[in-house]
Amino acid sequence: MQRFFLVILFAFLFLHSLSLFAAPKRIVCLAPSVTEIVYALGAGNEVVGVSNFSDYPPQAHAKTKVGPFTAPDLEIIISLKPDLVIGLKDANPAWIFKRLKSFHIPCVVLKNGGINSIWENILVVGEALGKAPQATELVARLKRQLNQLKNQARKFSKVKVFFQLSLRPLFTCGQGSYLNELIELAGGINIASDISIPYPALSLEKVVAEAPQVIILCLMQEDVKQALKFWQRFPEIPAVKQHHIYAVNPDIFARPSPRIIRALEILIDLLHLDTSRQER
Repeated sequence: MQRFFLVILFAFLFLHSLSLFAAPKRIVCLAPSVTEIVYALGAGNEVVGVSNFSDYPPQAHAKTKVGPFTAPDLEIIISLKPDLVIGLKDANPAWIFKRLKSFHIPCVVLKNGGINSIWENILVVGEALGKAPQATELVARLKRQLNQLKNQARKFSKVKVFFQLSLRPLFTCGQGSYLNELIELAGGINIASDISIPYPALSLEKVVAEAPQVIILCLMQEDVKQALKFWQRFPEIPAVKQHHIYAVNPDIFARPSPRIIRALEILIDLLHLDTSRQER
């Protein structure tokens, strides 16, 4: 009889452990980059809620919106009855995770840093979703693609770059940001690479003095025209004089997601546009 009860107890504990580690079926993503990672790992059908600007892939549009990533709506999130909420450090407020945990809702908070943090985040999400093999395969493929593009960019001469993230103040990317690493990989010299802040604000005097050869506008569409008009006041800047001011889609560049490869492709083309034309 005792042996019988031990067998029953073992079976109960085994099944209970399986339920604890079962892949989540109701996922809420609190940042657009998180949404992109989850979909890239093939778990889009399990997503029940996303942050307001999660618009890629297109299927994410149909998901319930839980507010902007800077101010998620706790009531909406709870109403979705998630078994996993995934957020992004320094993008989502820390209080949201404390409150969710108080309701016994599991949370995963991803890193927000350089390119290596993107690989780490994919692996962490893969583990949480029960898709570790897919995550490992995805990271390996992305690294191969990145290395191919890096080698492609090496044949071009280096160019000085100002990467503009806002109209006023002139926010840009510095050390510790994946955008700074992207510029370097693309064969650029970031004029803010000596600043030990991931996203510092530069003075206009600094930008003019550094004389960038290319200016990249990573701005909302309505701000691009204003920026183009603004820079025309400084024809002494090589990028202005040579008409090397380019607008890029912030949805591709401002999200630390698998689309970083597409961002690098675009950046290489823009930084070396003249050289590429000459070669063709």
